[in-house]
Amino acid sequence: MAQTNLLSVQDVSIPPVLHNISFTVAAGEFVALVGPSGAGKSLLLRSLLNLLPAGLNRSGGTVTLAGATKLTPGRDVGMMFQEPGLSLNPLQRIRTQLTEAIRLHQKTRHPDILPRLAEVGFTDPDRIAAAYPHQLSGGEQQRIMFAIATANFPLLLLADEPTTSLDADSAAAIMALIKTRQSAGMGVLLVTHDHALVRRYADRILHLNNGHLTESAPLTPPPLTPPVHAPKAAVLQVENLGASYQGPKLWRSRPARKVLENISFTLHEGETLGLQGPSGSGKTTLALALMQLIPHTGRVTLPGETMRGRDWRRHMQMVFQNSAASLSPRLTVADIVGEGLLVHEAHLSPSERATRVAAALAETGLPAETAHRYPHALSGGERQRTAIARSLILRPRILILDEPTSALDASIQWDILRLLQQLQARHGLAYLIISHDSGVINAMAHRVITLPSTVTL
Repeated sequence: MAQTNLLSVQDVSIPPVLHNISFTVAAGEFVALVGPSGAGKSLLLRSLLNLLPAGLNRSGGTVTLAGATKLTPGRDVGMMFQEPGLSLNPLQRIRTQLTEAIRLHQKTRHPDILPRLAEVGFTDPDRIAAAYPHQLSGGEQQRIMFAIATANFPLLLLADEPTTSLDADSAAAIMALIKTRQSAGMGVLLVTHDHALVRRYADRILHLNNGHLTESAPLTPPPLTPPVHAPKAAVLQVENLGASYQGPKLWRSRPARKVLENISFTLHEGETLGLQGPSGSGKTTLALALMQLIPHTGRVTLPGETMRGRDWRRHMQMVFQNSAASLSPRLTVADIVGEGLLVHEAHLSPSERATRVAAALAETGLPAETAHRYPHALSGGERQRTAIARSLILRPRILILDEPTSALDASIQWDILRLLQQLQARHGLAYLIISHDSGVINAMAHRVITLPSTVTL
């Protein structure tokens, strides 16, 4: 560990959230910042770059980097935000965005970005460079964010959940790259809920809770009891499902890229089926096809039901991976969670609907006052729990969970998984759970699909 202090934060407050925060990060040091969802971890990182939301201001104290009080984002400090899909420009190709990040701080007019993309693990950098963000998986988007954040070899990297959307192999590759930059003298301040990651990589651990910062070890969540499942009636049958990606209209002359082919499985009442595979293998595409949200080939049926459109949604709900993008910024949490009731249980009175919403929020660990807040005022974990409450309120037969705990701290992750197990036992719910976390899959799944291979017992 290097001895020279690179970043120095002294007595910084962000009323009413954070109070008298002080810490340092040395050159070449890896510091992890942990704490409960909503504690202000992401807020602290944003404050270092003067990127606080409207209505919040840094009060008192000093922030210096290598002795300078002005931190230039992109040059002196690289930043990886928690939601890469919201950080990338949806109207620009990856080539343009990565090139722009380099041009802003270097004199090179036409930088060669392909080696940068290869460096973060892309085997087909030409395709990635020509793609738009929506054409990439969550893991691919996060690797792009890392490439942009480190394009100018910053002194310090601020990383907010940088491996959340990555499968185990990709996450290890990104962390190895971070460690390589760290060994060359770059300081790292990492926000994460992954305590295994902290134990493996961090030189020091800072714990943020109740507005104050202390140095402590990470919490170890109690283990979950592995599930036991007795075969019951089938609730979902998938036969020879396939899906292809055609690309935007401008590219119609190009052949479609096949993502999924000949996927078949049966899901039973009370069963949890795990879905694993590398980033970009088609896990989320499979979930969207099951929800009838994208075109597909093959058959997807609910035995004993003849349904389409709205009736299908009544029995199958989905928690999307990117909670921030799936929640309307114009609606309160109460409106978001209760919206399905307006469509499927229109006979409920406003008071009955409010009671159902309050119960759903309580089940997912959200206080009652959350009902009156908007998504932008929630932490990443609170947004994900809101998305789970929205899906559970209709009491569906099947719940598709796309990385349902990726934005939550470790203790709340296991609380949510425990809740899902209780609901499954009580109501016979069937789950299809997508996760890169082998601990989640091992704790929840009775069987596993590993794309692109077939179902294993």
